[in-house]
This record gives sequence, C-alpha cells and structure tokens, in this order.
Amino acid sequence: MGSASSALSASPLTTHQKVVTFNFCIGGCGLNQSSEEQMQATWNYNGSTAAPFDRFIELATELTGAPRGCINLVDAETFTYKSAVGIGDDEPRSGDIAESFCRYVVGTGQLLIVDDAVNDARTSDNPAIDLLKVAAWAGYPIEDVNGAVLGTFCLIDSSPHPWSDRDILILATLSQAVSAEIALRRSVTELVESRKVIEEFREVKN
Repeated sequence: MGSASSALSASPLTTHQKVVTFNFCIGGCGLNQSSEEQMQATWNYNGSTAAPFDRFIELATELTGAPRGCINLVDAETFTYKSAVGIGDDEPRSGDIAESFCRYVVGTGQLLIVDDAVNDARTSDNPAIDLLKVAAWAGYPIEDVNGAVLGTFCLIDSSPHPWSDRDILILATLSQAVSAEIALRRSVTELVESRKVIEEFREVKN
C-alpha cells in the first residue's frame, strides 16, 4: 500500500488482527498506587490537564473520521477519560475497567483494532458494546519510559468502522506523542521537586 503500509510493516503494527488472545487484567492491571499518584501529579503538571492532550485526540478524530476519541488513564479497577472528543458532558468520565475495551490493551501492552465489535469473537461479549455504544474500537497503549502501560489512546465509533492502515498509523503516532509528552512532564516535575529539596537543604544549612 503506500508509505503508510511500509511504515506499518516496519513497526509492531502488522495487521488488524495482531491481538488474538488476551491476558485479562481485571482487578490487577494498570498502575499501582504509588505509580498512579505519580501519574496524576504528572498529568496535572502546571495545572493543565487539557493541553496539549485535547489537541492530540482532536487531531486523531479529525484525521481518521472517528466520531469519538479519548485518552484514558487506568488503574487496577477503573478507567478515566483524561481527554475526550465526542463524549457528552452528561456521560460518565470513568468506569469499571472490566466493562471497557481498555482492558485488552492494558493486559497485553499491544494495540487492539476492532472493526465490528459485535461480530468479533474477541470482543462480542464485552459490556461496553451496550453500555458505551461501542461498535468499533481502535486503541494503542500509552506507556511510561519503562514500558509500563499507563492508559490507552483510543478511537470509537457507534457503527462498524473498517480502520485503515492510515488510521492505525495515525493512532500509533499520536499515542507515542502522548507518551512522550507525559514523560517530559514527569521529568520537569521531578526536576522542580529536586530543586525544591536543594533549596530547602540550603535554607536549613544556612
């Protein structure tokens, strides 16, 4: 296929059906308490949870034509929308990870591409089909610098949606950009905290 296909063949994204089996993470996936607290602090760095994450998900939905998209943070039991497009203000911003498609990505650390959730054996019994009106879902892991999965960057459609290689490449690229942004924020946060410790030590010493 064009350059998108070449890029995909050179990356872990080889086919829409790459993820065949799942290591379900119900009750034990995502971040431990310490990591979750660090992640929340990182996400809220400089008092902003929206920018630039909103721009990433807005760009993903615009480029792929997906009506909904979100960046989720996950812990052992729940998922939480940290940034979302196409999600109504009256809709819940978090839920049980066992009732989401995020659990597959968190459990495997790999992307999940579902064109038709009802007719896909991997997801046909997922409660999110009815609860969240998910008919098609494409998600990629958001990782920390050590490769631990912090959440998912996902695109959602309430109708079956044949995700193209271009869609998957866009998803992967922007997901990795989000991971890089989080890593940068964490580094800045740690630097600020280190400076505070040094300044406090100097004050005590003097």
